[in-house]
Amino acid sequence: MLKSLALRQDKNAATVDIKSKLTSVMKNANLKRIIKTQPILRETKDTEVLIDVLKNSALLKDQEDLSKGDFAELAAHVTLRECLKGEKVLDHGEQPTHFYFILHGQVSVKERNPLIDQWEWARGVYSRLLEWKSNVFDKRVEREMQT
Repeated sequence: MLKSLALRQDKNAATVDIKSKLTSVMKNANLKRIIKTQPILRETKDTEVLIDVLKNSALLKDQEDLSKGDFAELAAHVTLRECLKGEKVLDHGEQPTHFYFILHGQVSVKERNPLIDQWEWARGVYSRLLEWKSNVFDKRVEREMQT
């Protein structure tokens, strides 16, 4: 199920929650199979499904200057990329070459804070704190709530 779409343009970043017709299209069990198939090997009907998904996406549905041929060209480049938890899709400052539709899971956008001199160290401390909260603190709270 589509939960969010992450976009990064130059130094601007956004995470957008999408609730549209695209959500119901993404539930289609065949969509993952279609996307897994290399574009050159896709059947015409599968390409039409992808074109429909793109046309109805919150990102592209208001782009009146895009023709069916433009959508077909976009569909010809749609491929599946599976990412592991915590895997970086794009580093801060890196020029984007792709945009992503998140089929399952979630994405967060983390931007370097210019006010923190030791950013990598601070980010590591923060990550370990989040892990501790999830693995230790939340479990303790759950146990206490049950008693």
